Amino acid sequence: MTFTNRLSIIFLGIFTAFVLIITHPPKVFSITQQQKTVDKISRITTVVVSEGLEKKGAVESCISINKTLHERLGSGVIVGKKGNTAPYTYYVLTALHVVPDPDTPYGIRTSDREVYPVASSNSIEQFGRQQGERNERIDGFDLAVIKFESHKSYYTAPVGNSDKIGEGDEVFVSGWPIPDDDRIDQEKRKRKTLSGKVDKKLTSPKSDGGFDLSYTNNTKVGMSGGPVFDSQGYLIAIHGRKYSGIKINNFINIIKEGKSSLIDSASYLSFMKASEKLIKAGNNNIELADNIEDIRDLIICLDDVLQRKLQECQKTPSFMETER
Repeated sequence: MTFTNRLSIIFLGIFTAFVLIITHPPKVFSITQQQKTVDKISRITTVVVSEGLEKKGAVESCISINKTLHERLGSGVIVGKKGNTAPYTYYVLTALHVVPDPDTPYGIRTSDREVYPVASSNSIEQFGRQQGERNERIDGFDLAVIKFESHKSYYTAPVGNSDKIGEGDEVFVSGWPIPDDDRIDQEKRKRKTLSGKVDKKLTSPKSDGGFDLSYTNNTKVGMSGGPVFDSQGYLIAIHGRKYSGIKINNFINIIKEGKSSLIDSASYLSFMKASEKLIKAGNNNIELADNIEDIRDLIICLDDVLQRKLQECQKTPSFMETER
């Protein structure tokens, strides 16, 4: 074979490879870009939901704090916003078992590290009821919505149509998993977006918890109540238990049928595709939004809460005492 022929073969090989790259771009790249976009949307809309969550620096005096840390932490997503001027009212959708007792002090930690104590039991609405001696079953949906107010402007998750999701479709679950290591000194928390595929889609919700979507995402404890997004960044479900979620259309129907006392209109939700501003905001302050150095700095001892409430009641005269 002459040198010219060899050179021709080399050039032909290079040209063929170039054509293949142009006509068949690597699918891995497009999937990676989708993951990045969904992660940005998740970052800016996913919140921490926990019992006893409040701004407080020193909690060392609370002996029981580490013992109940695993039970307290959950996730949620900002799904609605009411008002055009501050203060705004926001609605966080989560799992019922994350906020099982509306009379217990709960709090919400947003992506900018602000913490909002839930004002009262009237700010939590459950869409199911726990049953059994150990509350092991839920009659209805394992869903709850929490209301909080803020002078700050927060983005809400773009709500999708869960009827359009199909088996084999890629989905992403966002939340705040508790570290695998079960040591009590695991105080750091990091938000994660886990990818997977829809495994099964039920036509009607299960009687226990209303779960009607299963997926392969390897979720962890602490991610309950977190959002499930499709590949386009639309919220299509709420994560409830291992490999299982509740389709968002169930929640939308509750609102449209007038069965929610906190959200009386679906207009508080956004059904538009995530804006460039939202995605850009999700790319800012990643370390700030996705990391909690010490969860104990945000959790107060419930004994302290009850003691403080008792002191407030003692300082404030009752109606009968005022009339005297």
